[in-house]
Amino acid sequence: MTTRTVAGGVINSGSAVRYYFNLINGEEAILDEDGILVSSVQSALISANEIIKELRGETPDTAHEWQGWRLEIADASSRMVHSIPLDAPSIH
Repeated sequence: MTTRTVAGGVINSGSAVRYYFNLINGEEAILDEDGILVSSVQSALISANEIIKELRGETPDTAHEWQGWRLEIADASSRMVHSIPLDAPSIH
């Protein structure tokens, strides 16, 4: 398994929880070592959607390269709280 880092931004909030956005395809993992602080899982999902849009927008010609990949949102104890396939339509 190959491991790289996904750049994560930090959002400061009074009662924030840290979530990590890991990219996984079954053979490789791009782990988010920084995570972001957000107030809720819903805020983490919004951030995940923004990350996916950014990934898709970087190189539209290579969108097929994301086939089989998913973005997994994990909490501070490494428990996955949500998984989004990168080849699925964006969440709202």
